[in-house]
Amino acid sequence: MTRDLGERAQDFREQWLAPSGGWLGEIVMIISDSTGVWDLIISSGIFVGSWIILRTSPMEISLILALGFDLSIPLQYYNDEYLSTTHELHLQNYWPTFMIGCIVEGVSFFLLHPDLFTLIVCIKTTFLLIIWLSKDQEGLSIKPRKLAKARRSHKPSPKTPSSDSDSDVSPNKSNKPNKPSSSSPQSNMPKSKYLKNPHKYLKRAGYVDPAIAGMILSLNQLKDKEKAKKQFKAWVREKNPEEIKRRNKQYSERARQAGWKDDSSAKNGDSNSGQVEPIDEEPPNMPTSYFIPTSKAYSELKKAGYEDPAIAGMLIGLNSIDKKTAMKNFKIWTEEKDPNQIKRRNKQHGEIAKQKGYPDKAKMNKSVGGNPYNKLKQKLGIPKMIDILKNPESEEEIIKVINTLKQLGINIQNDVFKDGYMESDGKGGFRDIILKQDDIKNLIQKMRHKEFSKEQMNQWIGYLTQPLSHNEFEENVIPLGKRLNCSIGHGYHGTGPHQFDPAKLNQIKDQIQDKTGVNTSLLDHLILEAINIKDPQKAQDRLNRLARDGITKAEFEKYRKEIDWS
Repeated sequence: MTRDLGERAQDFREQWLAPSGGWLGEIVMIISDSTGVWDLIISSGIFVGSWIILRTSPMEISLILALGFDLSIPLQYYNDEYLSTTHELHLQNYWPTFMIGCIVEGVSFFLLHPDLFTLIVCIKTTFLLIIWLSKDQEGLSIKPRKLAKARRSHKPSPKTPSSDSDSDVSPNKSNKPNKPSSSSPQSNMPKSKYLKNPHKYLKRAGYVDPAIAGMILSLNQLKDKEKAKKQFKAWVREKNPEEIKRRNKQYSERARQAGWKDDSSAKNGDSNSGQVEPIDEEPPNMPTSYFIPTSKAYSELKKAGYEDPAIAGMLIGLNSIDKKTAMKNFKIWTEEKDPNQIKRRNKQHGEIAKQKGYPDKAKMNKSVGGNPYNKLKQKLGIPKMIDILKNPESEEEIIKVINTLKQLGINIQNDVFKDGYMESDGKGGFRDIILKQDDIKNLIQKMRHKEFSKEQMNQWIGYLTQPLSHNEFEENVIPLGKRLNCSIGHGYHGTGPHQFDPAKLNQIKDQIQDKTGVNTSLLDHLILEAINIKDPQKAQDRLNRLARDGITKAEFEKYRKEIDWS
């Protein structure tokens, strides 16, 4: 029985409180984690307490408290950009029920006795809370977990982990595999770094699986989580069918170029595949284009008046040069209006394509030698260097790789090569601050004077030499400097939530100092304030204004009085 209640409490947390509980769920889970009491019991206690307050309060107070409770959790989701997108249908289904409850409550206020009215208020609020919590993000009823039921009925032995799967088999059920839901992601769908289950919401918006894979890969390449969420929100809220169709083609091509392969039901002869947008397959007689999506390159060159053999030859040529030159050539070819030039290129590039194996796609791709980026890596010996760094046999091998990188113009002392650089600190910041060696040495010397133990010093040295976010810098490094009576230095403002280019920030600082002559501490404070403006465009405008006009006397007095954080 104990185990049964424990599983129910866990299901209540995972299926009800965590997805839709809002502030109430957070409070319940924090108390539960602190005390060890089940969430269900804590929720029951809160329910009884709330019921007593509503029943014993005057009519007006009871009405206001109930209304606030009914609105506070849904509004928490409505006012959050990301949650409002994921819970869009959930919210849409809740508001009509809420309005009906308010109408009943309003009529009861004028017609019923206070005791009966507060009872109606309690019932209405309880009903609305259950309605909200019992629906998932799609606005559908939460279904009980079948696995949990199977475990409770069969009670497998801990020594036989396979018994879970055996217990689900019933002679009354067919052993045929269930037809996968159209909204369930494919097994090889990329995992998102920033979003939870983006496939479900992109699928609902009308995007096909190959495009969704390309979209997730595109979001994963962004360094800013907020930018990723903003882009995702724009995709999900798109209503224009033409725009959705365009993105389906564009991102399907991106996924294919990244090596993602579609294993959807459309390839397995599923009967519903006709309802799915076709995958943007490149023409079978064309080589793969690495710089421009193949289908796009083919259609634009075809539109310009080139024949298929010539287009194949052109794509082979584009794959054989660097990206900048390739894009320049492509623009010239597609904008060509002279019929004689088009005729000449049809002949010239058509002959090249036939020499390279046209119309055999595999032969043409082989003649190019594969992805240009991979060819460049092979040429520079990057794979060999990676093997050496992964499994070095001697210190000399590592030094040899370092010298090779230096010859290529790569500064391995650059901040970007620090382990953990630009990672999230879990508090909305990024680890984009590297302490200068001189400042670290000064802190270490002060630690010796303060008689820090060897173990304490080693811990601090390990911490100070790794990338830090500005949050960590303010919370840990500045208090350490004050404790040691040590000046930490300047320039530790980071790149901000919008990740401005450090070199450009330093350039702006020089321009401000030339105009105003303010000290470095105040200068850092100005930059810190500007780069942390929430709107990226406003932040950039503020930096531009500082670089162009400097600061006014009023601003100088304002910032001079503020805390010297460095």
